[in-house]
Amino acid sequence: MAAPPHDDPRWVRTRTALLKALLELDDEALAQVSVGSLTKAAAVHRTSFYNHFTSLPEAATAALGNGMREIMSDDEASRKAGDAPEQVALRTIDRTLEWLSGHRGLYLLASDWRSPTGLRGIADVISQQLRDYRAHFGAEQAQKPEDAVGAEEIYVASAVEGFYAAMLHGGPEVNRSKAARHLYELLPEWMRSPR
Repeated sequence: MAAPPHDDPRWVRTRTALLKALLELDDEALAQVSVGSLTKAAAVHRTSFYNHFTSLPEAATAALGNGMREIMSDDEASRKAGDAPEQVALRTIDRTLEWLSGHRGLYLLASDWRSPTGLRGIADVISQQLRDYRAHFGAEQAQKPEDAVGAEEIYVASAVEGFYAAMLHGGPEVNRSKAARHLYELLPEWMRSPR
């Protein structure tokens, strides 16, 4: 995804309008969405879309990423305020599952995008969140070799993305609290009990 030019408010407005339009579409509309219909809903020119994204799945990934970043921002604030790590993690996982459940169609669309890292859609967003999380709370991670950190990042991001996919598309209604507990228990120790 292209990095925003900080000195061009038009670029930011256009990107915001595109992502907002995507978030406003229901699952049925998302299954039929095209670049033309999205840009019409966002009230931007069709060619503007390609100044921001290479495809609709990439745009869907960006929209999901924005929502997940808001949840993670609350998580970081709670941890820095001294809230119990387990309670914060369970609340964050539950909120993320709830948010993604409300955006299943967007999640499906994002699943078709492969990032430059090779990760699928939302796994790339989770990978970035892991890097941010490690920077704030994973002091002992700095002592690991870079390739070990990278492998763990790919493993955790892929596993979390797979878990979310199973919860969102696994058929019957899932108890989010139980799902959050299961996912929490699978996370590496440094994430469950950050310093």
